[in-house]
Amino acid sequence: MSLKEISTILKTKKETISKEIVEAVLDRNLARFQEKVKVSLEDNIFNIVAQLQEELKKCIYRNAPKWTVYQKTTQLIPKNCKFMHTCGNNLVVVIEEDPKPRSVFLDKSLVEKWNYGTYYLSFPYVYFILHCKNSKADNTGHWILKNTYVFWRNQKLSSTEDIIYKTVMPNTREDESICMGKVSNGYLDLIVNESIQGYWSSTFNSDLSKRWNSKGKVCSLISTVISWEDNTKNDPSFILKGNWEAKCSLIDFVNKLAFEKSGDYSFEKDLDKTFHDFSSNVNNKLKETINIGFDKYLPKDVLLDLSELVEIYFSKLGVILDNIENKVDTFPKMDYNPKWATKNWRRKNGIL
Repeated sequence: MSLKEISTILKTKKETISKEIVEAVLDRNLARFQEKVKVSLEDNIFNIVAQLQEELKKCIYRNAPKWTVYQKTTQLIPKNCKFMHTCGNNLVVVIEEDPKPRSVFLDKSLVEKWNYGTYYLSFPYVYFILHCKNSKADNTGHWILKNTYVFWRNQKLSSTEDIIYKTVMPNTREDESICMGKVSNGYLDLIVNESIQGYWSSTFNSDLSKRWNSKGKVCSLISTVISWEDNTKNDPSFILKGNWEAKCSLIDFVNKLAFEKSGDYSFEKDLDKTFHDFSSNVNNKLKETINIGFDKYLPKDVLLDLSELVEIYFSKLGVILDNIENKVDTFPKMDYNPKWATKNWRRKNGIL
């Protein structure tokens, strides 16, 4: 292809070529940019939304008591009541009992050599958490006991953020609720007294005894009932050295009960669903955004500026090619006679 043909192409197609170059460069870099943004969003959006979810939950839990419809009638606060929490017609009561030896009746299936009977065993701080519901939405009715839960601690509670620990006693479900007989409904003080007295006076048997059977792993001094009783006689405070299995913070457990709704559908589950939907919507919107064509966001004047710059340099290149072609066309011709050139060379070198 001659210089003249190249120059003609530049003059006639410089606008088209410049546009193609600019679009190719922009498209390539846009693809790289979109991929980087996509990867970054996928890596970080889950953590961001999860953090938002936890923070909003805490905020709601902190402020929820302000929305409570408290009961209109007064009542006695139960003995050893450490904490009470009301939300709607839910009431959670926390009872604290000091560490001390207690007489408990153990079924033969729990004792070595089947020696069933009453044993004098030391216990750490014992916490009974009672979940009650009012028979009326405005809390003017009687309290109805839903469940009683039991936990241990080696130290007295000093904050609702303190951790509560699972016991090793049998007849306790996985959620730490107690298997017990019917308790009267009505006044709170009556419910609490009947629940706690019923627990200590019951016969502990091998039902739900998985943790009882492995109690020596959390405290070697109570691996057998006999060793537990012997150590109690020597030093009742030894039980405060047990490495009990943690459940959760007191406030987390109380909130799960206080925000419970009918049909076993909790307020926390409702929040989880709301935030899950929110997270899905955010992800979908972000994916839609990064898949939109770059030309929707690229200002037209930027594209025009880039095209004009390329066209200008193409024009300059065309001028240069024209100048080169003109110089080649007008280059002076030289007369050349091989015969005379040979004679001159011989004469100059002294051959002739």
